[in-house]
Amino acid sequence: MDDGAKQFQANRAPATTRGADRYITLTTSPASVSTGIKTKAQARRLEKCGACMGTDVASHSSDTSCKNCKGQRRVEVLRTIEVNIPPGIQPGTRLCLPGHGDEAIGDGPPGDLYMVIQPYRHEKSRVGVTLIKVLGALVFLLGIFLYAGNTIGFFPTFPFLGFIVMAIGGILFKLDD
Repeated sequence: MDDGAKQFQANRAPATTRGADRYITLTTSPASVSTGIKTKAQARRLEKCGACMGTDVASHSSDTSCKNCKGQRRVEVLRTIEVNIPPGIQPGTRLCLPGHGDEAIGDGPPGDLYMVIQPYRHEKSRVGVTLIKVLGALVFLLGIFLYAGNTIGFFPTFPFLGFIVMAIGGILFKLDD
């Protein structure tokens, strides 16, 4: 290699690397996935240390490592990001938020934040399900009582009222199944 090429390499700026990408999952309601929504999400990322400004020097007059970032030049922070979820997005879709990943060491561009959209499933309340089943069973028993009373002439009512009430009770009882 000749002297000119060596001089060119020595004067060349160091290669900059891009910050790392981050990945999170945003869990939201099924309605917001189908209709679209503007929401906020929290994501961790590495940013330049505020104490040493990413230089790893505690102060300009000393050569000791920064105690805030412990010589790593970056610290992990939790940021709140506003996100627009477009309407009709499919569950599991990955949205890219450019520039919201880790900051680079040096002058490189920051990484991206990839957000996977997942709708949550509603968990049914066991107390509510139990109450509906009990109500269904009671209505069904009332239907049996009306049918038996109507058959022996105890209740002069509409002849099929017992069957109708039993059907309603059966539907309520099987509602959760």
